[in-house]
Amino acid sequence: MKTIPLLLLSFLSLCACSSQKDKIEIYQTKRSNEINVRDRIKEIDMGDVLISRYSGPYILDQYLIIGDYWSKDTVVFIFDKNNFRHICSTALVGPGPDEITGFGSVGINEKEREFYLSDHGKHKIYKYSLDSVLADPQNYKHKVKVDLKERIPTRYVYVNDTLSYGIFMLPYHDHSFDVSIAKWDMTNNTVIPLNYVNPEIKRVRASFAVSLEQEVIVECFSHNDLMTILDLDGNLKYNVYGPDWNNEMTNRRDFFKDVVIAGDKIIASTAFGGAHTSKETLTTAFLVFDLQGNYLHTLETGSDILGFCYDKDNNRLIICFDAEIQYGYLDLSQLEI
Repeated sequence: MKTIPLLLLSFLSLCACSSQKDKIEIYQTKRSNEINVRDRIKEIDMGDVLISRYSGPYILDQYLIIGDYWSKDTVVFIFDKNNFRHICSTALVGPGPDEITGFGSVGINEKEREFYLSDHGKHKIYKYSLDSVLADPQNYKHKVKVDLKERIPTRYVYVNDTLSYGIFMLPYHDHSFDVSIAKWDMTNNTVIPLNYVNPEIKRVRASFAVSLEQEVIVECFSHNDLMTILDLDGNLKYNVYGPDWNNEMTNRRDFFKDVVIAGDKIIASTAFGGAHTSKETLTTAFLVFDLQGNYLHTLETGSDILGFCYDKDNNRLIICFDAEIQYGYLDLSQLEI
């Protein structure tokens, strides 16, 4: 008779564990709530400013900063984010001490009104004071923020000098490499990988977003239909498996391309698992989730999305396309998502 309460406790414990796992491990078999937003995309008129399609948008205060990876002249183009008027260009391309050799990414420091340019050619990150650049963009001389040496983040989110979150390529002894999202201390170039990596993923290729306000990190995988939601220490909150999930170690299919956290929503661009080598595989849609990983909407743009960012003040996405419209914006408030 004494064994009955013990068996009951064991049964209840197993049920509790199973229930908790169900809350963490989210499997979605269908994502069919599609909204066609093609006619809602508003073109941004760049005027006579020439920017290549291999570029990316960033927001700093009231400004839209576009970094151009293929520019032969200047790397950075600064616009008013409210009316998209071009204000100035800066950061000359070249081998000189005040020039950029191999542009990598842009880091944003809202508090100090600074932006940082990674130069992968010189293994350095340069500091640009926004106000000084706006005052004299042609003669502005950057300063070295970080000497990167051997560890170079392909992209990072700046918090302060001792804490950023970045994507790092970590080499193996067989000359291959893996990708890890890590905490990064700029002052001593210390890199600490996040606590959790999904054990089903054998080779990580991913994009990520960080929200200090919502206290979450979102990791979206390039070649697997998986999104992982973590806390700011990298502890698991949710694994979100899509309809085409499998743990195959391959780069033959394209899923998530990039992701942002827009208020209390996660918005990720996706190619829906199209063939990686096919010219017909385009990233034309955004998937929208809440912060618990629940699927809400699919926003279909009809054009190939190369990059995007979120403008919090105007509640809109600013998008770089490989299409007739190079840059456009989508007002999210009109969609009521």
